[in-house]
Amino acid sequence: MTRKDAKDYQRMNVTTTELFSRPTHEFTLQNGLKVIVCEDHRTVDACLTLTYKVSPDDESLEQQGISKAVLEAKNEFKYPDQSVNIDGFQHADNIISFPSEHLETMFKALSSFIRFVPQEEVFRRHLECWKAVNQQALFPRAIAIGFNPELEKLAAKGRRHYTAPASAATDIEPTLEQLQSWHHDWYGPNNLLLVATGKVSIGEVERLAELYLGEIARQGTPNRCSSMLTTPELGYRQTTQACKDISQPMMQVMFNIPSLATTMDHQSVRALDIMFNLLSKSAPARLTAIEKNLPLIIAQLNRFPRSDSMLAIAFHHSWEPLEIEFQFWKIIEEIKRSPFSTDEIELAIKSHSASMQRVFDDARKLARYISALLVADISLERLELELTQHQKTTPDDVQKAAINYLTRERASVAHILPTKSDLG
Repeated sequence: MTRKDAKDYQRMNVTTTELFSRPTHEFTLQNGLKVIVCEDHRTVDACLTLTYKVSPDDESLEQQGISKAVLEAKNEFKYPDQSVNIDGFQHADNIISFPSEHLETMFKALSSFIRFVPQEEVFRRHLECWKAVNQQALFPRAIAIGFNPELEKLAAKGRRHYTAPASAATDIEPTLEQLQSWHHDWYGPNNLLLVATGKVSIGEVERLAELYLGEIARQGTPNRCSSMLTTPELGYRQTTQACKDISQPMMQVMFNIPSLATTMDHQSVRALDIMFNLLSKSAPARLTAIEKNLPLIIAQLNRFPRSDSMLAIAFHHSWEPLEIEFQFWKIIEEIKRSPFSTDEIELAIKSHSASMQRVFDDARKLARYISALLVADISLERLELELTQHQKTTPDDVQKAAINYLTRERASVAHILPTKSDLG
């Protein structure tokens, strides 16, 4: 650390830790904007990710879709300097990488983007989109992990999620004033998280954050504490759909499972992480051998949601829906009946550890990971703790998690069938 950096630390309340042997710092500007800096000087690039701490969890039923509408309106911002590409800040990832010598230029662009308030005609345009969402429920409270949106909507009924209290009024029509008020209350610096990773230093990031972001005025005070966890509607759910984009039938399954944010049984959450690897990347031969025609299973897992999480599984097959469903549950029952061996667990742990290491070695992935962690109200210290604790997962832990959470009452199933024209 340079003397200049040391002086900066004294001037500002900066918390410093070592995250996987990398200096990691945390500080909050006077306007409430929170900044995380994770230094990695092995790379030549810097990375910034910008995250507003607002999601469907903060919406009541009649507000459904408002966060998306406001963000899309804000994303119409155009930076005057066309040579500076800030598209990464204005789309789903809210993340951008660039050569570290351009750090100050990017902070200038950030400042303009945060200060930008859409004009009334922009809000009016997105108001019509919001009305369609609100009326048709096009964006359910689901974890978007690239699976079937209809299945996600179905599975969401059985998952605990946060929701704001409903309004006393009925049949509320979305209005321009609601959009503008939501932007004012939720899209200020006091509800914003900035993560800087890669070739950055705490002294430089602090200086630029103070210079370009520190004087942006606070806005409304989001009432996130009013959101409450819902009670899930447990029960087996199933749907059958036709799709013109596949040539073979596909089965998709979503299990609603707890997350680190919704349960104190953190070891079961870790065991489900290992289960994810056992069902996909390092699936033991004894599982795939139950039905030789069952191809490689593709699994996805949302690790750090604020609400309950979801383990999603999909695979192509050549069976009738009832037959393939029988084979699938045969595999699940085998997992519950016969514990995985220590060797199988160790292989899955190694796969998980290697996957996590790739995250920590990639500035973009690490920035996204840290953002997801903090938005879910999980402390930064849990990052390293979780990887350490995963090493201690046992066959009994995995079997217990399978028995408790890979159940029919937590499952939603979609049978996706190719259209007749695709079958020839």
